[in-house]
Amino acid sequence: MKIRFLLPVLAVVYLAIPYLWGGNNYVMSLLVAAFIIAGVALAWALLANLGGMVSFGHSAFFGVGAYLSALLCINYRLPVLAGILMGGIGAAVASIAMLPALRLRGPYFALAVLAYANIFKILAMEFKGITEGAAGVTNIPALPTVMGFDFSSKLGTYLVIVTIVLLFTGSYHLIRVSHYGAALKAMHDSEDATRVVGVNSTLLKAMMLFVSAFMTGVVGAVNAHYINFIDPDYAFDLGWTLLPMVAVVFGGYRTFDGAASGRGRHIHAGPVGIQGPDRYRAPDHAGSGIGRHGAVQPRRACAANRRQMEADSPCSSLSPSTSSSAGWPLCKMFPWKSTPRMW
Repeated sequence: MKIRFLLPVLAVVYLAIPYLWGGNNYVMSLLVAAFIIAGVALAWALLANLGGMVSFGHSAFFGVGAYLSALLCINYRLPVLAGILMGGIGAAVASIAMLPALRLRGPYFALAVLAYANIFKILAMEFKGITEGAAGVTNIPALPTVMGFDFSSKLGTYLVIVTIVLLFTGSYHLIRVSHYGAALKAMHDSEDATRVVGVNSTLLKAMMLFVSAFMTGVVGAVNAHYINFIDPDYAFDLGWTLLPMVAVVFGGYRTFDGAASGRGRHIHAGPVGIQGPDRYRAPDHAGSGIGRHGAVQPRRACAANRRQMEADSPCSSLSPSTSSSAGWPLCKMFPWKSTPRMW
């Protein structure tokens, strides 16, 4: 995200919203709930949007993070912020149990991780000596007061969760534009083809599973310290998976900001199997296109950029031998023509 777009976002979330609604507990409660869902949605999108692994098991990571942070803070007097971090690490460690499911694809993977989520819920119910069973864990320590500011208040919790979501958004973006993100998007289109070119898809999926579980566990821990009570039915509820899925779909499936904002900017990432010049990428599916400098744009933007793309088209410098390895925008540029045609 460019600085010119990032600064207004930071100004709104850290200055405008607290100034306008900081004293309205109802509005701040809605915002806290929305950003909690957004945090889990970003973690879910890391698997589904990039790697094509639709998961029904993120409620397990949410619950493990919530329980681990709460129990560490209650039983071992761990500071709340350290407990939140440990909740994320614990969720990542718990995701190791799901590694065998990574060899499955499509609906089989989704159903397998759903079964794992239910297993974690049953364990939380049965280990009453640790988790208090169905009675739940009460009197969970609230977020601390730092330099006279109470982070356990509605406004304080809002600032904590919005900071976490922004950090997750930055992490998601860095992964998306990295070589790992390119491999994940290629794996989304064809895992077999990705393995042929030398990508260890199982290892890559395991890494993304760990990162996604950590993100979800941190959000679950924050939520536990926010409401000060959890039980298995609440912490491992399937809604912690379904609501983020709805947020991602309505915000724009396979988009960068759809998971966090839900604004519906349908800007889709194209295939990465074919690499072209720096300012062009491989053709996208119907409904979108690739503009200059690698910016993904809606299809209607192709007409607006037509003259500029014709002016600096790379077609004139390409030989027939290199045309098969070059990437083209959606507008159907023909490299064998001296003047590129677009339609």
